[in-house]
Amino acid sequence: MSFLRMAPPPKSYIAMKLLPVRMVEDLNLDSQAQEEARNLERRVHEHMGNVRSRPQLPWPTSRWTTCCVDIISDNQSVAETDVVATILPNTAFSRADVERIDTEPGLAFPRSDAVYTLESRIDVRVRTEEKRCDSRKAVRRPVYSFECDYIDCIGLSHSSPAFVTLLKERSAAGDLGEEEVDDIAKLYSTRIRERDLLKGVPTATDPFRPQSTDNPSDTRLSTDALRSVSPDLVDIIGFGEDPDGPLVPLVEASLEIGDHFPESSRLTTPAQFLEEVRCVQSIIVRALRRECCTVR
Repeated sequence: MSFLRMAPPPKSYIAMKLLPVRMVEDLNLDSQAQEEARNLERRVHEHMGNVRSRPQLPWPTSRWTTCCVDIISDNQSVAETDVVATILPNTAFSRADVERIDTEPGLAFPRSDAVYTLESRIDVRVRTEEKRCDSRKAVRRPVYSFECDYIDCIGLSHSSPAFVTLLKERSAAGDLGEEEVDDIAKLYSTRIRERDLLKGVPTATDPFRPQSTDNPSDTRLSTDALRSVSPDLVDIIGFGEDPDGPLVPLVEASLEIGDHFPESSRLTTPAQFLEEVRCVQSIIVRALRRECCTVR
């Protein structure tokens, strides 16, 4: 039996690090954006996360898998009133409304000060290209425990399209003119289609039909056809289109949390991770704005 997986198992704890350079390169942005991304990548932290939901099912050709994670902090990094759960053996908080989270039998959780907070939930894209996760190295919380739906989501707005919302926020802050929003949004839409970034997997071909030399498009898997088989299948396997996907933080993930987060180190906070995400999103917006100005 193979223990290797393309994606972290659900409920597993992971070490993750943002990949600003890859996010910028995917969109084929200018050299200034790439330099800003390299500078940011040298400053980003490693963050501990817990995979809340089953990751999108990755295919062998998938570039990433999308999942929802909770950013894990420590006792010293967050306000006590923000703590909603502790991970055993942490027993630092005695409030009745603070849940105690155990882990499944197997590898022990490496920290005695780890906590979940009110605002810790965010969608990420875990890079899967040339990556394998050994599920034997996973520290996991029991599947039945801790669903805490009252934890607030951070990151991109869940209203659609989130990119336009992001541009309007930048406009309200004075970073963009109102007249620029539509042009940048159109350029972004064109770019993600040119770069095949609407889906988590490259455009696939049907393995059950011979390749046509006269009309290769005949072999393309139809999203509508897949939806007719199962309405959820398209989203589960990453064939569904998501125009905001390239803005979702792309991370490198590892299951070896004991190697990355010894007891002597400090864990980060959701706010720190969100600040890094906003920095790379700002790099993307500025680069698209420069390109729009050049075209005019």
